[in-house]
Amino acid sequence: NLKGKKISFVGYGRIAKLMHKYAKAFDMDVQAYDPYVHKFCKGVKVFSSIEKMFSQSDIVSVNSTLSSETENLINKKNMKFLPKTAILINTSRGEILNHNDLLEALKTQTIKGAAIDVLPEEQKENNKVKKDLISYAKNNSNLIITPHWGGATYESMSDTENFITKKFLKKASEWIVDIYMRYSIFKSAYKLFFTNIFLGAAIFILGALVVRFFGEDIRGLIAYFINLGPILATIGGLGTINAFIYLEKKNKL
Repeated sequence: NLKGKKISFVGYGRIAKLMHKYAKAFDMDVQAYDPYVHKFCKGVKVFSSIEKMFSQSDIVSVNSTLSSETENLINKKNMKFLPKTAILINTSRGEILNHNDLLEALKTQTIKGAAIDVLPEEQKENNKVKKDLISYAKNNSNLIITPHWGGATYESMSDTENFITKKFLKKASEWIVDIYMRYSIFKSAYKLFFTNIFLGAAIFILGALVVRFFGEDIRGLIAYFINLGPILATIGGLGTINAFIYLEKKNKL
């Protein structure tokens, strides 16, 4: 009977919050330990000590992320605080639970039972701990192991496929829009670049005509426009850079 039982979450993230809703539907008391979370759902009894929470638990659900701080977080040092009637569930990552200590707790009946959906180094073939756990589960009723697919129902798999497809389509559409906008910017900047070049050329021709008709020395004219060429190229280049900056801000890229 789940009513009135105390379920304790080690790690209070997205999954734990969903399980919290299910637990409350069965009128269970919800407890949590997570030093990195500062906002908990209404009705949660929060603990700052994992040992103290364990001592007041009927069911423990491990829902923490794996890190250097959470590796072997659940071990014989804190499992000894669990009541002999307690059940331990791990659906997060195998390395968070010390499975040698779990086997010892099950064999000595320090806890009533355990259910695990994850194992340490699952892909490793020559894994003694994994073999020992599977062997124990085959011959004892107080350990249930599922091969990391405890939530693999037809509906959940369909929901996962739809979720991934929508995420992919959304990202793909963002890529297409981004490519189009950047092409538009390049096209606009390309036009502005050649507009600057043609404008510079027009100034060059106009200057040549003015100097020619007003009798300026032709050698001075040549020297003048040899120096003017790099200036015009610089103006064109700066105009192009400014065009890119302006259009990127305009399109918020």
